[in-house]
Amino acid sequence: GTVSVYKIAPGGDRLLCQQQVLPGFEYDEPVALAIDSAGDAYVGIGSTTISVSKIDPTGQKQLYFYSTSASEYFGGLADIAAGADGTVYLAGTTANGGLTTTPGALQTTIQNPQDDHGYLIRLKADGSGPIYSTYIGGQYIDSVSSLAVDATGAAYVGGQTVSGTGFPGLQGKALGLTAAPLPGGFVMKVNPAGSAAIYTALLPNSSVNALAVDA
Repeated sequence: GTVSVYKIAPGGDRLLCQQQVLPGFEYDEPVALAIDSAGDAYVGIGSTTISVSKIDPTGQKQLYFYSTSASEYFGGLADIAAGADGTVYLAGTTANGGLTTTPGALQTTIQNPQDDHGYLIRLKADGSGPIYSTYIGGQYIDSVSSLAVDATGAAYVGGQTVSGTGFPGLQGKALGLTAAPLPGGFVMKVNPAGSAAIYTALLPNSSVNALAVDA
């Protein structure tokens, strides 16, 4: 199918513009949308890759299209967020251990590539490649389904884990928990460089499907 973005007037009474993101593949599906302070739109696309398209505020121009290799898709893109500096963040789940990570990232490898594991990617402002790319996971099955970014560039990812105390970042003892009944939800705060988990909070008997960060 074809992926399109529509911009609607503030009064909701007219369509300001429509932009086709790219020639459609059979399984293209828009799964996430973010807007930065300049009015640029970022469209997250799930097909055979992890992809994002940046579109200018007029809707007339695609500023870049970034896509990973096909082997990194299995499980897909869950959410995207726009940073204050023009960078964009992508988060989701990959099932085959094929994610291309960056040196010095929080998790460059995973213990069990056959299981589902989350990932977090921060793209350069020009879309030319990742500032960092990291797995998010422990020993067993983990998934990432939500994402938020604060003004400092720190990322917050949420989802569900069955890895328990093997999950990274638990040394911060967020919410006073070091473990919780599993499977359970989690929220992890990752530093702007993508090199460390500032904390991980485990939430009993839950899954974190949406995140928001206040000032």
